[in-house]
Amino acid sequence: MKTIKIMKKFQYRCLVVLMLTIVGVGHLSCMKDDPDDNPEWALDASLLIGRWKTTFEKNDYEIVEFKSDKTYIAEGVYDGEYEKGYGMWSLDAQTQILTLIREDGNEDAEITKLTKTELVFAGSVYRRIKTEDDYTEDDQESHKRGEVATTFQGQGSASNPYIISKASELRLLSDEVAKGKTFEGCFFKMKADVFINKNILGSDGLLDTKAGNLEEWIPIGNKVGKVFLGEFDGDGHSISGIYINNSDEYQGLFGQASAVIKNLTIKDSYIKGGQNCGAIAGCINTFYYSKPTVTKDGNKNASINNCYNYGTIISTSYRVGGVAGTACKASKCVNYGIVCGDHEVAGVFGLAHYISDCVNYGSVTGLTKKAAGIVAYLSSRNGYAYNCVNFGTITNRGGEASGVIGVDTYAPAYKTGSVSKNLVNYGSINVYSTGDGAGILSELNSTVSMSYYLNSSCRSGYNQKGGYSNDNGCYSMSIDEMKTKSFLSTLNENAKKLGTNYSKWKAGKNGYPTLEFVVE
Repeated sequence: MKTIKIMKKFQYRCLVVLMLTIVGVGHLSCMKDDPDDNPEWALDASLLIGRWKTTFEKNDYEIVEFKSDKTYIAEGVYDGEYEKGYGMWSLDAQTQILTLIREDGNEDAEITKLTKTELVFAGSVYRRIKTEDDYTEDDQESHKRGEVATTFQGQGSASNPYIISKASELRLLSDEVAKGKTFEGCFFKMKADVFINKNILGSDGLLDTKAGNLEEWIPIGNKVGKVFLGEFDGDGHSISGIYINNSDEYQGLFGQASAVIKNLTIKDSYIKGGQNCGAIAGCINTFYYSKPTVTKDGNKNASINNCYNYGTIISTSYRVGGVAGTACKASKCVNYGIVCGDHEVAGVFGLAHYISDCVNYGSVTGLTKKAAGIVAYLSSRNGYAYNCVNFGTITNRGGEASGVIGVDTYAPAYKTGSVSKNLVNYGSINVYSTGDGAGILSELNSTVSMSYYLNSSCRSGYNQKGGYSNDNGCYSMSIDEMKTKSFLSTLNENAKKLGTNYSKWKAGKNGYPTLEFVVE
């Protein structure tokens, strides 16, 4: 096509920066004789069923999935913009004309070649993307789940924790939780970096189509009533190669956990799921403890601290975050990866109650409601967001987008609301529909103060819809103002006002202040 040029005509546009990969099933058979040599030759339409990809220059690409129910999905990046569309298809096997049916009319294109692995359509060459049904017996063997350990080293105590040093031990943890063992009161500690798959992502952060035969990770605690209740300490190590590709809820390294998870980095991972989706966990909350220990700012049994994500996170639903879909309490968490979801999608957390010292560098894209840099939905009942900063580009195709928080909340029944202080946004805010863009909050219902945003990123600091309390604490600043020593001093003074447990600020490599613990 340069195929996307044709696809643009027959798809209603859905601008995002990342594909929402949809797995298709292909039927395999052989290409018949060349039609030029055999006038009786006709295309085998069953060959078309499946997913196909073509690439262009500058990392542009297109993926088309033809389904057996005569529908298709087309998606790709063209001139740096992601587009996705839907429609119907029909194929005249004798004339080799493929008709793409859209709301505003039909488009015809000729198929000049169709084999098991190759499709030449409107002048562009597509290669089939393998699905589970396409693997040979040899492929299936290498595609199977890896070795599972039979036991853990250690005793599971604070002084002698269970040791995680290889993927087989992570698989054992997943299996044991799936059987109903919660590990409440038990401690785990990593002693080495762990690799589940290798080379999952390309340099653009998208799933590398050459990365075949991937083991799909089974989240730790992703079944109803099967929840991890222990403590997991990454001890500064990383887990690489988490591959999840489905539409199920609670997807991540951990699915559901009422746990303390800390000092862990996720790298080279592709996680696609439904509601509650994130790299470290789909959901970390307090619901499942038999004896929860409650503090004034959350449950100390359910927190995520000093965790980092470099993977790609995609969801077809809501509560989507680079680090976690839902989190009770969190501090010093950073996202560098691409994050995309339908709504309540953010760089670090989809929904959270108590967060501090969090940073987002990754691009975030939402399709409907609430896309944000740090947290899309900040809970009421004395929730807070302190000392956070966003550098990433935030885009929403069909709703509001904001640099730090999507919506903060106020609970009239309890006369309590969330409080947000010392927040900063440098990232661009893009909205394409009826939604509004805001530097700090897209829907202000409670209190925000001591917060700052780049004046070129959007038109205002917040959109006030609830109107319960507002001290007008969002300040617009220029690039030059934000790179001054005086602004850095202001942020550090504000952090001191919050208390002694919050990170200091430093001048970043690009001149903008960032949190002191962050590695750029």
